[in-house]
Formats: sequence, structure tokens, C-alpha cells
Amino acid sequence: MANINFLQQHKIKLVNDQENHSLEIGRSVVDAGLFKKFPGPSLAVFLYLLTHLKKENYLDLNLNKISSSLACDSSKIKKSLDYMNDNDIIDINKKTNIEFEIIINIQKLNKNKNEKDILINRQTFNNFKDKKKFRMEIIKKDNPSLNELKKAIVSFLADDIDYRQFNKEINTWLNDFSKKIIQELIRRVNKWLEKQRSKENHNNAFYYLRGIIDDWYNKEIFDLDKLKYFDRLYRETKDLARVYGIKWRNINPTQLETFKSWLTDDFALSSSLVQYAIKEGVKRKRDGQPSLKYIEDNFIKPLKNNKIRSVREARRYFSKNNKKQNPNTQNRDKKDENIKKWDKFYWDL
Repeated sequence: MANINFLQQHKIKLVNDQENHSLEIGRSVVDAGLFKKFPGPSLAVFLYLLTHLKKENYLDLNLNKISSSLACDSSKIKKSLDYMNDNDIIDINKKTNIEFEIIINIQKLNKNKNEKDILINRQTFNNFKDKKKFRMEIIKKDNPSLNELKKAIVSFLADDIDYRQFNKEINTWLNDFSKKIIQELIRRVNKWLEKQRSKENHNNAFYYLRGIIDDWYNKEIFDLDKLKYFDRLYRETKDLARVYGIKWRNINPTQLETFKSWLTDDFALSSSLVQYAIKEGVKRKRDGQPSLKYIEDNFIKPLKNNKIRSVREARRYFSKNNKKQNPNTQNRDKKDENIKKWDKFYWDL
């Protein structure tokens, strides 16, 4: 026993003598649950990826080659790759049925969840058709990964622009907005882009996208439900402008805020009820188009103050109040009633 010494090893390396690419895994990372992120054979596949990386976290992968190295069925390897792709650990670009281009998102494994430095291969898209096809796939996908969403956003950049100058900004968007609303963003910009004919507008798609994002930040729209609310408000406000006789492109900020206040402030009125109020205002003000203040004072405020919900209730209310305010109408009604009585008397006789 005297010849045996116990040495505590702080580092263990499993390498060949001439190895120039090794992997080191710390105890704290293991204790933090790193391996829990990789069910089944996905851990072995992930370790293979890490030990075969090229620069910028990128490598080319052949299923047959990795299958022979890991003694694992290729279908299981493919399933492991899909799992890592869905969880944003890697980004996959398929070349053939067995060849793939892989980018590893190292930051996804970082404990700081705010740091999502998602990397994308600059050669992902070869032409405009590739970009358009990829965007349509992402728009229709049930649960796209963050990598896929980022790649779709990057696809709006002109070919000669390096996306990495916008990397931090795009990652912030992916942190702040839900996946569903990012999908909707991609759909809207893609729809706008399809209507553009000049190449210059195609190159401006990313800046159009950024304008939408800025508007969402200003309105604090971070999820799909709130976006639907503002979309409905936009459509209804546009309808009110049309009924009032203003072309949408000519509406000024004061008019816009007035219409919005009728639909939202205090006792919010429905679009159909406000449209009725505008039509009544136009009908009763025979000396030209009524001002918005006239409509608000004579129709909108009474509707809100009396908590009127429907057009039917509004008709009844204004009909009743119009008779009270117009003595000529009351006299005419009495006269009509007397004529009816006289007619009845004559025929009875």
C-alpha cells in the first residue's frame, strides 16, 4: 500500500496524442443541469457537434458519418437534431437528405436568459426566391424556433448588407415579443413586399419592418391579443373617417384622436353606434358638414352619458328628445290627432 498514491484530478481529457480540438466541461455546468437539456441520444450528438465545430460555431454534417462514429441509428440522430433545432440549441439548414449545415447557438446554454445571441450562416439564402419560400414556411409553422424567426427577419435585408450589424437589435425583438406576434410581423412585411415592384423597395423591407416594431413599442404591443385590439381599433377608426367624409390619407392627428376617443374613452361606444351618430349629425346639420365637436356635443356625449348600447336604443332616445325640444312637432302632432277625432266623429254621425 505504501507505493500507492491517490491524486485528485481536476481535469480529465479524453484525447489522442495529436489532438488539436478538445472539449472541456466544468463540474458547475453539469451540476446546473446541462445534461438534462439533452434527452436520449441527443447528448452524444451534441458532443459530436461541439468537437467538430469550425469557426463561428458552424459545421457541415453527414448523417452516415456521425452514425458510424456514435454507433447510433441515423433516424435517432435526425430526431436528436430536430429536438435541438426546436429548442434553439442549433440552427439547421438542410442540403440533402443526409447532409446538413449546422450552426450552434452557444448562448442558448448560457444561464443568462437575456443573452440570446443567435447566429445565422450568411450563406443561408442564395436568392430572393429562397427567402420568400423560407418566410412562407415560417409563417405557416405552428411553433417556429427563435433561430427560424430570426432567419426570416434577416431575409428582409438586402443581399449586400451584413446582418451582424443588426444582430443585437434583432435579438432584443426576439426577447421582447412573443413568437406569434413575430410570425405576424413577418407575414405583414412579406405581404407588403409582394406588392412592391421596384428592387429599391425590396431593399427597404427591413426598414419597413423596423417601423412596425417601433410602432408596437410605442403602443406597448407585445402579444397577439393586444395587436388584434389595435388592429380592430384601426379598422373602426378608418370606417368612421370614411362615413364622416375624410379620406384616410388626409386625416389629421386631432381628428384621429377624436374618433379613437369615441371608441375607447369612458363609456366606449361601438363602431356601428358612432357611425349612426355621425350620419345623424350630417342629416340634421343641413348647412354643410358638421364639425366633430358638434357631433360630439349633440350625439356622442348623450349616448355615453345615457349608457346607450345599440343603434335601436339611440333611435328611440333621439326621437323622444327631438319631440320634446321641437314645439312645432308637438303642435303638429296635436293637430293630426284632432283631425283623426273629427274624422271619427263625422263617420259616427
